[in-house]
Amino acid sequence: MQFTSNELYILINSPQPLWLHGADLGGADLSGADLSNAKLSNAKLARANLSGVDLSGANLRQANLHQANLTEAHLSRTDLRMANLSESDLRWADLTGADQRGADLRSAELRMANLSESDLRWANLGGADLTKANLTGANLSGADLSMANLHETMQDDTTMIDLKWRIVWSILNKSKTGHDLYRADLTGADLRSAELRMANLTGADLRWANLGGADLTRADLTGADLSGADLSGADLHETMQDDTSMIALKWRIVWSILNESKTGHDLTRADLSVANLRRAELRVADLRGADLRWANLSWADLTGADLSGADLSGADLRGADLSGAIMPQGGRHE
Repeated sequence: MQFTSNELYILINSPQPLWLHGADLGGADLSGADLSNAKLSNAKLARANLSGVDLSGANLRQANLHQANLTEAHLSRTDLRMANLSESDLRWADLTGADQRGADLRSAELRMANLSESDLRWANLGGADLTKANLTGANLSGADLSMANLHETMQDDTTMIDLKWRIVWSILNKSKTGHDLYRADLTGADLRSAELRMANLTGADLRWANLGGADLTRADLTGADLSGADLSGADLHETMQDDTSMIALKWRIVWSILNESKTGHDLTRADLSVANLRRAELRVADLRGADLRWANLSWADLTGADLSGADLSGADLRGADLSGAIMPQGGRHE
């Protein structure tokens, strides 16, 4: 069923709990309404504005809340089992004690949300932003946290979370070097900007992990599987790897530039976009037609390098030595 504006006004201002099972409220503006204890199972609330709404104790089981605005909403003790909350905005929402078993929270915005004591068993939180969210006492057993952002997320000994994701959380939030991650399962983990200096990642499974901007200086990657991993901006200085390390050709080339001391690298048309090549030895390197977009070339030695036809859009060249280098426009840098 669908409602006119007048009907919605009457409904949300009713002193009695609402019975709106299966109601079509897609795109409706219900901001600030009191919908506590409402019966909204299977309701269509996609793209609805529910900011500041009181839905405490409401039944939203299997409701469609795709892309709904739930900022600062009150969802304590709400039944959200199997609800579709994908791409919804739940910043600062209060989900204390909410039942979210099997809920679809893919790419949901949960920054600073209060999820304490929430039941999130088997929920899909893939790609969700949980930065600074409160997970104390929450149950995330079996939840999928692939690519979820766990930076500064609060959890304690009462938080029930699979070992894999507790390890990811620890890497991101406990500042230390030398993590022992021997043969650890880190597949699909969001490890952007992680502190992994001197980490033991021997035999670790890092397939499809996001290691963008991570510090892997002197980390041991021998036997590690980094197939499909994103190493954009990652620091690979002195990182150990061998023939058993599985890593995309692009990042193996970046590693070689940084760790195999030589001049005159042949990097014709090489894809080095978003690579961290800080202080790289690139004297008289052949970089004709190379893709260096957004690469970090700060303090790199590019003396006499041939950069004709190279794409340097957004590249960081602060402090780089370009003496005698042939620049993309064909001129020689003095």
